[in-house]
Amino acid sequence: MRRIITASAVIGLAAAVGLAAPAQAAPATHPAPATVGVFHGIPKTPVDVYVGEKKVLDDFQPGTFGGPLQLPAGRYLVRVTAADATSPAHPLLKERFQFSSGKNYSVIAHLTQKGKPALTKYVNDLRAAKAGGARVVVRHVAAAPPVQVLVNRKAATGAIKNPHQATITAKAGTVDIKVRLASKPRTTVLKADDVVLAPQTSTIVYAWGDAKKGTLQLTTRVVALKG
Repeated sequence: MRRIITASAVIGLAAAVGLAAPAQAAPATHPAPATVGVFHGIPKTPVDVYVGEKKVLDDFQPGTFGGPLQLPAGRYLVRVTAADATSPAHPLLKERFQFSSGKNYSVIAHLTQKGKPALTKYVNDLRAAKAGGARVVVRHVAAAPPVQVLVNRKAATGAIKNPHQATITAKAGTVDIKVRLASKPRTTVLKADDVVLAPQTSTIVYAWGDAKKGTLQLTTRVVALKG
């Protein structure tokens, strides 16, 4: 006759001989995905965006944001095509980007200083600011010479070249942001008035477009910091 030993009998036996019951295995965990936001900074050029073979943004308009996308960590081919393209086989732009688990990124389609289309990846710093503080990140992705940024009429950065960025720490509140040519400090080329900086947020400011063609603009996006 087949003998059946119950779980309670095994635990009782283990206790009797001074052995601990085996611990239950920890539940399996999966690596956190990478978070990827996309900004389109090429004027007058609607596009589609592919990550690998998958179209993730359709008829993506200039000056707008897409995502955020949640992607498993890895290396990806990112391609930008004309909005009426039927496949990613002949992209306008393509780059391979590495995305790490749990990190937050921005991928920007924009113009270089000389007006050539490009794709650039940024890592977003979401660490908490000091109590009552906020962060402003200015990214120069325009076909324009180096610029300087002023917050409330005070110079907050040195010269920023395309495609670099500058980070400014500030108290929460309402501020005015101006962008001027570094070589002509009296010439304001872009401005955003009454920008609200909420506590524990990062306001990412994109200077994009083409200076020679009169399409320069400032576009902002606010992301929460990890308190």
